[in-house]
This record gives sequence, structure tokens and C-alpha cells, in this order.
Amino acid sequence: MKKNIIKINFSQIKWNSKRGILELDILLSNFINNNKKISLLFHHQFVSLLTNDDIDLYKWLIKYEKINKNYIKNIITYIKNNK
Repeated sequence: MKKNIIKINFSQIKWNSKRGILELDILLSNFINNNKKISLLFHHQFVSLLTNDDIDLYKWLIKYEKINKNYIKNIITYIKNNK
């Protein structure tokens, strides 16, 4: 049986990263452009992160407010350290 290899579609990630807040657009766009070698797991976590409201993303990424969910805390920390 042949395995399907799922490729990460960076164009789709960039499109999904477009937010209503300029600071988020810049931060997420720079992060994606500078991190082309992410794992498939990280890709799924990142896409899941993008389902959150812009205001929450802004608080977590720009204002550095406390995050209660560990899976979100881990990805936010990674983004902040690799932008």
C-alpha cells in the first residue's frame, strides 16, 4: 500500500495568517517566511492556533499576556523565539 505524503502548503498558511490587525500580519508573515522547515505536527498546531480570535492572538503574541492552555503556550513560545 502506498502512503500519501502530505506536504505543507506555505501559500495556504500565509493566506490563513492574514489577520485584521497589522501587527499580527507582520509577525505571522515574517515567522512563516523565516521558518520553512517546520514539521507537519507544528503545521497542524499552527493552523489550529489560527482558529483563535485576532484579539486573543494579539494578546498572546504582542502583549505577552498569560496563556492558560499548554498547547497554545508552546506554539506561541516557539513563534516568539523564531520570528
